[in-house]
Amino acid sequence: MNAGSDEAVSSIPTSAPLRELLKATPLIQAKQNLTLQQRKMYNILLYRAYPRLGIDPIHTLRVSQLCKDLEYRSRNIREIKEDFEALKNTRVEANIFGRDGTWKEWEAFEALAYARVTADGVCQYAFPPNLIPRIKNPRLYARLKLSVSNAFGSRHAHSAWEYFVDALDTRRKERLQVVMSLDELKVLLNLSTSAYPQFRDFSKRVLTPMVREINAYSDLAVCVEKIREGRAVQTIGFDVQRKVPLLDPPAVQLADPQALPPEEPALDDTIRKRLAHFGFRARSIERLVSQYPSDYIAAHLDIAEEKVRRGAIHTSVTGFIVKGLDLDLRGAGTTPIEEQLQQQVHAAKATALQAAQQEAIEQAERGGRLRARNSALEARLAALT
Repeated sequence: MNAGSDEAVSSIPTSAPLRELLKATPLIQAKQNLTLQQRKMYNILLYRAYPRLGIDPIHTLRVSQLCKDLEYRSRNIREIKEDFEALKNTRVEANIFGRDGTWKEWEAFEALAYARVTADGVCQYAFPPNLIPRIKNPRLYARLKLSVSNAFGSRHAHSAWEYFVDALDTRRKERLQVVMSLDELKVLLNLSTSAYPQFRDFSKRVLTPMVREINAYSDLAVCVEKIREGRAVQTIGFDVQRKVPLLDPPAVQLADPQALPPEEPALDDTIRKRLAHFGFRARSIERLVSQYPSDYIAAHLDIAEEKVRRGAIHTSVTGFIVKGLDLDLRGAGTTPIEEQLQQQVHAAKATALQAAQQEAIEQAERGGRLRARNSALEARLAALT
């Protein structure tokens, strides 16, 4: 195909709704220093080219369609050109692992072999020939929902989400535990291992916002466990599970529809969706809905949402909700769980204060003995003179 011909432009695919991208595991595991916008854009380019991979050497897409796919309000061709340029110059390195986690091979390639953007708003691009079989017929892959991909506002959350979906898909699991060293996590997030040397800074600026964003916007529910070796956190554990979509309830013929409370079915349906959003499974949802009134559950979900936004839940969100329903957190400025944590903090501070006071007393006593000894020595010297 001639990249500059009208024939190339006429092959632009018509608009179609975004669905799922089957993204090859090597591309997800690859080391690539891309911005969030470039990561999202590469996913769209893969998706739009997929039906014609191996057939058309060059793929064509209008800037307007690309921006629509990416849910961009702006159609700045200069920015699109810069992103294409970055992808063209990006070297992707991938270590290929099998289903059992053993290393198989290493390979390197460019993200794009060719890129072109015209002033009238047409993009053309091509993938390296040796990469096309990996994309078209991947042995291991992840099913990525592009609507979820577009929702992220952090490249760290986007990278971790792709990795977790890939781990679930390659192992064919609905839930699994992922454990990695702190350095491995930084590499996954395309950070230097020397970045954020203090773990509290890494946790505050990267880890906590990343997990909060995945839980808020994706199809996964993630909990974090910080594993210490001595006093330092060296290993991070993630409990990852898919959020179960709710099935439509079976149709039931009612002899007298007015016999039912008019608002309760709609409210129950909303509660079910909200519980599913937090990661509850269908069986747990039905148990909670049957056990507690809908408005009672809604109040506790409001509390949980607020605390998730503030990053105040450091354990399982579902566990917090279940415990809260059992204890009734409504109207409490401080929840029983938080109160227990605060008591522990106050106790630790009191112990530290007591130790500091004791140390001060001992230092004062040592200082007093030293002053007395110096006074005696001065008196003895005065007597000699």
